[in-house]
Amino acid sequence: MMSCTTYRILKPSQVTAVACRRSALCLGMRYSTTSANPVEDHSQMSNVKSMDQIPGPKGLPFIGTLLEYAKNDGWGFQNFFAMTEKRRQEYGPIYKETIGNNRMIVVSTSEDAEKLLRAEGKYPNRNPVAPLVEYRKKRNLSMGVSFSKDKEWKKFRSVMDKKMMRPHEVTCYSDRINDVCDDLIQRLKRCRGNDGVIPDIEKEINKYTTESIATVLFEKRLGMFKEPIEPKTEQFYQSITKIFEATNAILTIPPFVFKYIFTKHWKELIKWGDIASEFADDIIEEKRKQIEKKIASNDDITRSNDRVDFLTYVIATGKLSRREANVAMMELLFGGVDTAATTILWTLYNLGKNPHVQDKLRSEVRSVMEDCKEPDTSLIEKMPYLRSCVKETLRLQPIAFALPRITDSDLVLSGYKVPAKTLVMIASYVMGRDESAFPNPSQYMPERWLRGSDRQGYNSDSRFQYLPFGFGPRMCIGKRVAEMEIHTLLSKLILEHEIKTMNPTENTLVNRLVMAAKDKMIIALNDLK
Repeated sequence: MMSCTTYRILKPSQVTAVACRRSALCLGMRYSTTSANPVEDHSQMSNVKSMDQIPGPKGLPFIGTLLEYAKNDGWGFQNFFAMTEKRRQEYGPIYKETIGNNRMIVVSTSEDAEKLLRAEGKYPNRNPVAPLVEYRKKRNLSMGVSFSKDKEWKKFRSVMDKKMMRPHEVTCYSDRINDVCDDLIQRLKRCRGNDGVIPDIEKEINKYTTESIATVLFEKRLGMFKEPIEPKTEQFYQSITKIFEATNAILTIPPFVFKYIFTKHWKELIKWGDIASEFADDIIEEKRKQIEKKIASNDDITRSNDRVDFLTYVIATGKLSRREANVAMMELLFGGVDTAATTILWTLYNLGKNPHVQDKLRSEVRSVMEDCKEPDTSLIEKMPYLRSCVKETLRLQPIAFALPRITDSDLVLSGYKVPAKTLVMIASYVMGRDESAFPNPSQYMPERWLRGSDRQGYNSDSRFQYLPFGFGPRMCIGKRVAEMEIHTLLSKLILEHEIKTMNPTENTLVNRLVMAAKDKMIIALNDLK
């Protein structure tokens, strides 16, 4: 067992005493935008074409192409990702479009993606998600790491990075996630039908990721798999889904409209946001009291053999106030549920449709695990095919269909001058289906991601062709914990079960803050003979 880094806890007098009874919601990371700084030599920009010359749909005065989306897609933009692919086919690897009052450039080459992302400065700023920002303002909450700017953002990020992004730190959480994983598998076995089908596998997997991230943050089990589940816990779980639905419904509507005219979804967001915040705050404050009690008695609660939970670590640093620490916990709690769960579900779906891939994966896991029942990070590192299966899922079914950035100064992309303060979207969904980089792009082929002579079906040498967790200072902060949750569960399931996808027709993507399945997932888990 690896030991974890020790941290010195501050004395009670050094711990901020201000209470925060409502915490923040972090659900908008997939849609947030960050600023890109100038990287161009201005002497080279005289030969490029102007932004006006970038091809794209014309649209109507004042509203652009908004009605086209509303007519075909509704106001939720659930198929926006498909439109980026259609536009690419029509206009090429760069096009411009105005939707409402939002003018944007969409790029789909690794060269443009690299140029844009490498231009990020020291403090890349987000263009926040309006419904969530308005909720935080209404409840007088900090903007946290998701929506704060400049030095304020850096303060949050520097505290959170050390514990969440360093591999040796995340290793400390392996035992906890394995325990949650075992409970989930037992739950799946109890609730499956005679044909092996899990009645509501989406719900069960979401409970797994919720329970897992809670053990990382607070070293506390929420009881998601208790039978019966406690009413408050069930309500908290429901609130996560409700918040997603309400936010997505008003995502493209200006605040003055959804707050004062079409108020239904705004009221839903407030209602479920308050329920979720109260539940999480109670957990946070309970844990905080335990920590401060030990501090007062001079107990060393961060001995080298202890697996320090994230809240204990944050208090130990003394860099965030009580209120800020609560916000940080809530952001990680909410941001860590949907991404991992969605990727697990799509990977199970893909494995169930490709038995030959499933057999190859099972062979690898068996050879690595042998007599070991608990996969940890060291064992996962020896399973390149497992990691490749997840990568291939994220190519075909990415969490986000695009990575948005806002330029701070003029840039040249695909030979066009893009002015400062322009929204540029990297079309990651389209890039994952680029046939020049991925031959037979619709085929699920994990071999694309193997190294050396085992690699097949991937022709690009650019790391910017594939960006499932973003890039740079604003890279997804929960990346390593999410990967641990995903890899741990898949490796355990594949050892004991045959996975079958029972959907009668092809399940397609739909944009619901994350790229979810349009239809219900029908997955069967049958015991291996």
